[in-house]
Amino acid sequence: MSLILKDTARPIQRSFPYNGATGKAGFLLKWEVDSGVQKVTAHDVAGGSASPVLVAKERVNLDIDAVFTDEDEIDVMTNPPKWQGILVANAAHSAVAPGTRLVSNGDGKLKVAKSGAASGLKVALVAGGAAGNHTVSGIATEDRLVAVLHASTAVSIATVADLTSEFSIASANTINNTTTDTSSDQLWVVWEDRSVADPDDAVGVYSGEQGVALDASSADQKITVEAIR
Repeated sequence: MSLILKDTARPIQRSFPYNGATGKAGFLLKWEVDSGVQKVTAHDVAGGSASPVLVAKERVNLDIDAVFTDEDEIDVMTNPPKWQGILVANAAHSAVAPGTRLVSNGDGKLKVAKSGAASGLKVALVAGGAAGNHTVSGIATEDRLVAVLHASTAVSIATVADLTSEFSIASANTINNTTTDTSSDQLWVVWEDRSVADPDDAVGVYSGEQGVALDASSADQKITVEAIR
């Protein structure tokens, strides 16, 4: 296998033990030290960048359906100019055009980066309800929840309580809590928009062989990824 170091074209033969339950060829990886031993594991920050870009190298016996497990020695590429990655299943997105920026899905796979420029903090005022899911249009799983304030009541605000610790981002456009019933009240939601604005924050772009767009799919897809130049 070849380990390609940044700023040098000289290949170096290396492999590292994998630390994690299972992984696949094409996984986006990160460095990890376990009991003093240098290892690699699946990149786990959804929407985050990876520097350097580490990728589990594809081998003949490791296709998209094959897995390696904890402590297996795997070949690793660092900052490869092109590689085979895994785009997470997403039947809802539109076709992926060549050159589309890709970011970590938080599990070794890739997903399409949010479009548009990052806009810092965003605020939404939403209706309260029973503990559970609450719709917040525009929030995404890679964003960071900053504050959720409970204004009671909606018709005449008398108190404001901080419920941030109760809430998490459950999915796109949805936050969730499991404790406080906020029916008849309002929630002020503040979050950090972590849209990818700088191309350097993406791990690569969809290569788009022969300029063909990639259709949405309900299954993971192996795709060719190119480094951002």
